[in-house]
Amino acid sequence: MNLIDLLNSDAADLPFTGDSDVEQQLRDRFDAYFQEASKLSTSDTLNASFLAAFRDSKNLADAVVAALGHWLDAKPDIALQTLDAGLLPLNSQVGQLTSREVGSASTGPMFRARVADLGARLGLAQMFHIPFDMRDRVATQRYSFPGLPCLYVGRSLYVCWEELARPDLHEFWVSKLVVAPTQVIRVLDFGYRPASVAAGLDHTLAGRAGGIDPSMAAAYAALWPLIAGCSIKRNPSRKRSFVVEYVVPQLLLRWLVRRMRSEEEGELDGIRYFSTHVADHAVGVAGMNYVFPAQKRSSAGFCSQLQAKFHMTPPTNWQIATAGTQPPPHPTYNKVRFELTSGWSEDYKFTVFSRVEGFLDQLPVQAVP
Repeated sequence: MNLIDLLNSDAADLPFTGDSDVEQQLRDRFDAYFQEASKLSTSDTLNASFLAAFRDSKNLADAVVAALGHWLDAKPDIALQTLDAGLLPLNSQVGQLTSREVGSASTGPMFRARVADLGARLGLAQMFHIPFDMRDRVATQRYSFPGLPCLYVGRSLYVCWEELARPDLHEFWVSKLVVAPTQVIRVLDFGYRPASVAAGLDHTLAGRAGGIDPSMAAAYAALWPLIAGCSIKRNPSRKRSFVVEYVVPQLLLRWLVRRMRSEEEGELDGIRYFSTHVADHAVGVAGMNYVFPAQKRSSAGFCSQLQAKFHMTPPTNWQIATAGTQPPPHPTYNKVRFELTSGWSEDYKFTVFSRVEGFLDQLPVQAVP
């Protein structure tokens, strides 16, 4: 058995839906994963890097469960310390999953969406992150905790629509974001699902371009317990203000913010993560989101560092974007098929989501005032 088999296994599959006891659910998932990992052949060189980190990976799993318990015991500082201690021995693996400094040409376009009345007139300021003087509106979400403004973007308009719980398109407002000229970003990349990493690794071993490096796949496998803890779908049967499924990703966001403000300031700007609202595993980058937390606090307005890093198009509503009789050129990105509903897939370029992306491609990008 090798690393490809492990990442393709049912034990590694993500995401999963939270049950009534998420702590125990994580323990069970981690036990199943490491039981499967124990079958890896020690004579296969593909497994060597992961097996060398096997003990540290198991300790990270224990740290994730312990951190969740501390949070539930109203000990957030200890929870963060526990997660940090679990990650410290795997710092090189964190580095493997941290993107190099990339500009707009490498990241491609990103999209920002929000829901507003049909008669609204939104400006650039209404499409950026929640201003500091309105931080009381920041609610708890998967990669969010109350009071911290963050900039959330998706790699496709379809994933934005899914993340907003499929709102009425008549109320859907959108903008395209790009990394500003001369600027770069670095993100912790949790954007790929395990089976996608396995497929990329298999691609590389077959000698085809565009695959995933074995060292990166090994780092992913070692950090899988944290990625799993951040990939629990909210159980739709329980309606509540506190969502235990979101505790681990919220802790990771706190860890990121503290790292930003430490002596390693500037090393990371955000996290890329796959959407748990998109069921289709094969959509790749088009099914990913980014979170960029505010880096420099102010009494009002926006984070000046995020303002400097991104430019965006003027916001437009869905009616305007689809009003033309001649569709815009198909975008050159998001060349995938989406299973938009069970049993039916469509080339994304033929969907209205891609058409609106093409419309936004024709608009000028500008700095956020």
